[in-house]
Amino acid sequence: MAIRLHKSGALLQLRVGGCTKAYCTAAAAADKTEQVIQIMSKEASGTIGYQLGQQMQLEVFSLKGFNKAIAELRKRKPAPKGK
Repeated sequence: MAIRLHKSGALLQLRVGGCTKAYCTAAAAADKTEQVIQIMSKEASGTIGYQLGQQMQLEVFSLKGFNKAIAELRKRKPAPKGK
């Protein structure tokens, strides 16, 4: 999936990990995660593009609260793998 950020015009490519009826999960390459977080932290909104069947979907999204959410995630230790 691709994300175009509105303020800077940055284009981010994310790899889709899986989808349900309600949402999909996607991630940046492991060595690019921090860079993507820094870029997104300076933005207010963007447009996400992805293919759904034979149609291209474009949706505008807000990044309001992104910085607060990242700050909270950084306070918590990840659970050990395998538990």
